[in-house]
Amino acid sequence: MVRAVAGTGMADGIMDMRCGQNGRKWCFSKQRASPGIWTTMTENWETPRVRAPAGWMGYVVAIVAVLAVTGGLTAAGPAYPLRIHSAPYLLVMFLAALYLGVGPTLAAFVVGLACLPYAISAYHEPLPSPAHISEWADVAVYLAGSGIAVYAAFASARSRTVTLRLAEQCALDLEERERTEAELRESESKYRQLFHNANDAIFLVDVPGTDMPGRFIDVNDVACRMLGYDRDELLSMGPGDVDTLDTVQRLPELLQLIRSKGHATFSIVQVTKAGEEVPVEISAHLFRFAGKDAVLAIARDISERMRAEEELRKGEERFRILFDNAADCLFMHDLEGHFVEANNAACETLGYTRDELLRLSVSDVVVDYDREALERMWAELAQSPKTVYAVHRRADGSTLPVEGNLSIVEYHGRKHILAVVRDITQRLRADEERRALREQMEEQKRSFYRDTIYSVTEGKLDVCDDCVTDSYLHGAELQVEASEAFQARDARHAAIEFCSAHGLSGDRLDGFTIGVGEAITNAIKHGADGRVYAGIRESCVWVGVADRGPGIESLILPRAVLLRGFSTKPSLGLGYSIMLDAADRVHLKTDSTGTVVVLEKSVSEDAAAGGCWSAAAVDER
Repeated sequence: MVRAVAGTGMADGIMDMRCGQNGRKWCFSKQRASPGIWTTMTENWETPRVRAPAGWMGYVVAIVAVLAVTGGLTAAGPAYPLRIHSAPYLLVMFLAALYLGVGPTLAAFVVGLACLPYAISAYHEPLPSPAHISEWADVAVYLAGSGIAVYAAFASARSRTVTLRLAEQCALDLEERERTEAELRESESKYRQLFHNANDAIFLVDVPGTDMPGRFIDVNDVACRMLGYDRDELLSMGPGDVDTLDTVQRLPELLQLIRSKGHATFSIVQVTKAGEEVPVEISAHLFRFAGKDAVLAIARDISERMRAEEELRKGEERFRILFDNAADCLFMHDLEGHFVEANNAACETLGYTRDELLRLSVSDVVVDYDREALERMWAELAQSPKTVYAVHRRADGSTLPVEGNLSIVEYHGRKHILAVVRDITQRLRADEERRALREQMEEQKRSFYRDTIYSVTEGKLDVCDDCVTDSYLHGAELQVEASEAFQARDARHAAIEFCSAHGLSGDRLDGFTIGVGEAITNAIKHGADGRVYAGIRESCVWVGVADRGPGIESLILPRAVLLRGFSTKPSLGLGYSIMLDAADRVHLKTDSTGTVVVLEKSVSEDAAAGGCWSAAAVDER
């Protein structure tokens, strides 16, 4: 009987071999320091008795036995020394060798060595005659003994070789087994570290043949902390003991899903030892464990995620309520101009349904769409929001003016443009009405001032419209630029020379020269692009001065033209009183586009007394 037992080292092995009758135990120990050398010892002895190589000794014994048999076959003659009484001695020698513990191989070797001299001497003796029956008996006994020795030698050599090889193979198997066990222990240690140091709770659940899962086979530390149980408590429980009632009712369905697909991911609610509910996301996998079905369930606490999702959902609801119920039109489009969101006001204003509008882009809505200009404007939005004005086209083809406030926003992880658009049709209409009313009031006010001034000056100062002054300027025979101060003198001289050439002279010319100089000075001081005009109308000469200044406000117009010495802080006097004294008549047109002053002077006193221009003045008014 051969029995292999584990040793204390990876490279050491022990083999026990018990002989059939006496039950003696032979121990072979493979030593690490001497590979291939085996030490034979008895059951109770600790010191080695014989040291022999592992397999070649049996073959030496066999060769010696063959030589002995060969000598026996050739033995003859009365001189043959071996006798029948020698056989017991040989048997005793063999058994003694066995008893001393040298093994059957060495025992056979001793017997064969004892027979060797007899075999050698028999080569020189003749065969015995038939009469010497006793000698033939000795030969037969010798031959039988030699055959037994040969068989014992070969059997012992083969048995020893096979036994040694079996022992060596068992030692190798034990070494491999130790290596495998060490790797398994290391693998199990790594598994335990991963199992208990994972971020998620891990449950190993037994799956019997029923439609409900069994008890927990193993749980990690995270599972214990999450549910508030210690490990022994959880191992005495199952999923149905830590899940809510609704989850327990779903367990058969979930288990069937895991069995059909081999894995599943789902969300459930578990209950802690303190009674608190914990929403978890389960990733479950079905596999074989210890010869039976089991489920590895990895549970992740999703409480924070669900709270964040709930806050996000509430925020989206609030945003949607504000977005859809805003009075202004709200559009959201990507950087390519495609609409991704639009509120109810936008749909109603443009006459589209929401689905129809979301299939359109900015180019379908904006009149006079200029993509390059819009892209430049969108690029500027990265710096700050902008306010733009545009015209939108409705579904029926009509248009409406709009004002839009544009800004860049993040929507679903990408940059979009949010446009808050307001229909300004009513505002523009109101602005137009206010402007018309303001112009009407301004005209009424100017008309009142004009009539008042005209009456007070006895018709000498006519505050008129541009149609009166244009009739003079378009028929001018002289035009001189007077934009800068150094041009004022030349322009004045040119105008006076024109008047003198057409009959104006003496004191009338000198006084008129002062009035023209005052008009030119006002144009240069208060306006821009001043020009001087001159011409003749009937028996009168006239000089006009035009500029592109801010004009005279209606509220100060009466004082500016009537009050002698009146001045404003910027003007320090407009000199209209001087112009009224120097001219027979003054036409004044002033507004935000500029001022035109035309001074008329009759060539002679008689023409002035005859009122040569009074009829024209009446017609013009």
